[in-house]
Amino acid sequence: MYVLFLISLFNYVIIHYYFYLWIDLLFIYLFIYLFIYLFLYIYICIYIYPQELGIKKCDLDKIWPQADFITLHTPLTPDTKNLVNAESLAQMKKGVHIVNCARGGIVNEMDLLASLEAGHVGGAALDVYEKVRKGGGGKREGEGEQARGGFGSL
Repeated sequence: MYVLFLISLFNYVIIHYYFYLWIDLLFIYLFIYLFIYLFLYIYICIYIYPQELGIKKCDLDKIWPQADFITLHTPLTPDTKNLVNAESLAQMKKGVHIVNCARGGIVNEMDLLASLEAGHVGGAALDVYEKVRKGGGGKREGEGEQARGGFGSL
């Protein structure tokens, strides 16, 4: 009877071991499949679709004269400070619309205001300002903080 118990215990352990081993292998194969699928998806989105749609990477000097709408989504760094200034605004199409959803300080507000008043820029929407003005709805006054109170425009 003791031998029969050991044989049944041995069978139980072996069956469950291999059963769980198959489940583990299934998850490993699933993970590998998903990784390959994700890699192919990223490759297609980055390299295949842009070519089919005619999208190409350009420098800002090539983008400014071609764009009808320019949206900014970049962090404020020394390289991006005053990215949109009088020089870049002069290169842009007449009637261009500019939307800054990034940080205050990327757009030189005085140069943008001058271009708006001259009629060169068709419209501008700024969600952030370089300095939050007192009474403008901001909680604190400081450089690069988001203006509270919604979407502002010049």
